[in-house]
Amino acid sequence: MEEQSVRQSIDEIQGKEITVYEASFAVCNESITLDLKIICNETKYNITFYNVSLLFADHISYPFVIQGFEITDNRKKGWQGDKRYYINDYEDGIFSFYCEDFYLWVG
Repeated sequence: MEEQSVRQSIDEIQGKEITVYEASFAVCNESITLDLKIICNETKYNITFYNVSLLFADHISYPFVIQGFEITDNRKKGWQGDKRYYINDYEDGIFSFYCEDFYLWVG
């Protein structure tokens, strides 16, 4: 997927309410990958987050709703590696983590 279409998809979910209906983790060479399947505005998306760190999840069960989904790029702050992106629920604070990279697609 081209970066432009990934960015377009991010804009479609950024700051919106999303429902997470499935999540899975994989560990390879001490690096955690998180796969989320979400629904936003009746569209299904898949997001894979690479090199996840500092995962926080408070009182969640599936499916769960994130009222204000946000992905923040910390590159301008000079952050890199597993702190490059900060993903969080800015409304309720029930879910957050950092990651090095991610890939988002409709599906």
